[in-house]
Amino acid sequence: MRYLKNTILLVVIFVMVSNFAYSQVAEGKYIDENVAIVDVSTIDVGKNMVASVITLKDFNGSQSLPEGFSLNGYTFMDNGNFNDRIANDGRYTSLETAVNSNLKNKGKPNTIFTTSSFRYQNELNYQYRGIGCTFERCGCPSSCGSCPACDMFGWDCWRVKECELILF
Repeated sequence: MRYLKNTILLVVIFVMVSNFAYSQVAEGKYIDENVAIVDVSTIDVGKNMVASVITLKDFNGSQSLPEGFSLNGYTFMDNGNFNDRIANDGRYTSLETAVNSNLKNKGKPNTIFTTSSFRYQNELNYQYRGIGCTFERCGCPSSCGSCPACDMFGWDCWRVKECELILF
């Protein structure tokens, strides 16, 4: 597994002030060190369509998780809007949908995503087995290219970097 394709472009203008920029950096460092993507799945959103769902876990637990973000060009939110059914439950649902052609996860291994500065790697190794990946925060504006979540909502952009199989 290498990189996922970037797709779907959405545009909106946002104003950045110095306090907002500082809080984004502080929040970004916290996410880098404490937050992991611990599950990836899909949900049925009707009319033979599915949305992707990413579950985040804050291993420190001292801050609230972000309202949303973009991952490899897809916008994910946990605010109870669009395809997201319950706000603030740690399950981020994609704004984008796809035709349900048996995309539901069947017997897949757990997929874990962390940044290279994640501080709880030992806890992950004991709790989760499957595919372990690192992700990179690209910020907002994005240093990784197109980012619909940044363009529409001012949220950070992330991208998947490297993956490995975690067996033991």
